[in-house]
Amino acid sequence: MNLWTKIINIASILIMKITAIYGSPNKSGCTFNMSKQIINQFPEAEVNNFFLSDLNIPYCKGCLLCVKKGMEACPHSSLILPIKKALIDSDLIILASPVYVMHLTGQMKTFLDHTPAMFLIHRPEKSMFNKQAVVVSSAAGPVFKATEKEMKIVLNFWGVSKVHSLGSAVYAANWETVNLKKKETIQKKAKKIGKRIRNQKKRMNSSFQVRKWFFISKMLNKKHPASEKD
Repeated sequence: MNLWTKIINIASILIMKITAIYGSPNKSGCTFNMSKQIINQFPEAEVNNFFLSDLNIPYCKGCLLCVKKGMEACPHSSLILPIKKALIDSDLIILASPVYVMHLTGQMKTFLDHTPAMFLIHRPEKSMFNKQAVVVSSAAGPVFKATEKEMKIVLNFWGVSKVHSLGSAVYAANWETVNLKKKETIQKKAKKIGKRIRNQKKRMNSSFQVRKWFFISKMLNKKHPASEKD
């Protein structure tokens, strides 16, 4: 292997960094395996997985220290900051949650409750404006849209401009029992999303929606700042 080939190989490894956050620990579940279909589109990628159930993140205390002083002041910062760093360092974010009683899982909600300081109205991370994300959700029936929407709204208010969706009514309790035709449909959609992500990566710009809310947030902060840090 010559030097030029080595350089190309090293560069290809650095093309994509993925942070995947899972709202369920079930690796035989449909949502986890649907997320893998996305990740498989980037075989060269460096993947950072966070299973929220393993982290045991406590409920948000509502103390607002993250907003007033910074996320370092959060009582649960030792658990939240490593995830935040991974999000900032990544090119692609995956938020994956199956549907529990018509909405996203408690683990995912508990994590997202710890991120208001990253919202456009407070202190968005500049790097978020150039990232893409995929929200992944599955349900036994056609009720996954609300869960997708909940995660997408948070990503938009973090400043992520391009959010793709991979959701499905799988009519099954686990990936193994999903019928072959449904799996093929999910795999085809994942391939299309992967292709769009690669194409979009070359020309990432902030979306109109993100620019709009950034402008509104800036105006609001001039008149009614939530904290001195804002």
